[in-house]
Amino acid sequence: MHGQDEKATASLKGRPRLRADVQAAVAVIGRRNVSHDDPDRGRVDLAEANLAGADLAGARLGGVDLAQANLTDADLAGADLSHANLWRADLTRALLTTADLAGAILDGARLTDALITGANFDGAKLDGALDLSDAAGGQQKPPPSM
Repeated sequence: MHGQDEKATASLKGRPRLRADVQAAVAVIGRRNVSHDDPDRGRVDLAEANLAGADLAGARLGGVDLAQANLTDADLAGADLSHANLWRADLTRALLTTADLAGAILDGARLTDALITGANFDGAKLDGALDLSDAAGGQQKPPPSM
């Protein structure tokens, strides 16, 4: 990591974190083998969850319902959030470097001071996303070649 990424990582250290039991439960969800998800049971539902300060770096959260979740100060670096529902989620100061948000629903999400360097937003819905202009490092991965 260089420059702003190092600052963001350093700024996440020392912030309040989730209770250990909640962090453990969320970590298990994030490490699950998604090929075992049952499509008949719907998506994993973490809507309105308070995950402020969660360490979800590299988590497999593709397709998860995180609508209106509090992800303030969360570390989501390298996480798979493809096709996740992040409608009106609070991602203030979240670390989203190299996260995959392809096809994610981010309508009305708050991205104040989020670090998004290298994040993939291909096909993501960002209508009404708040403070996107304040997010740092807005380079996204180019769409794959056809």
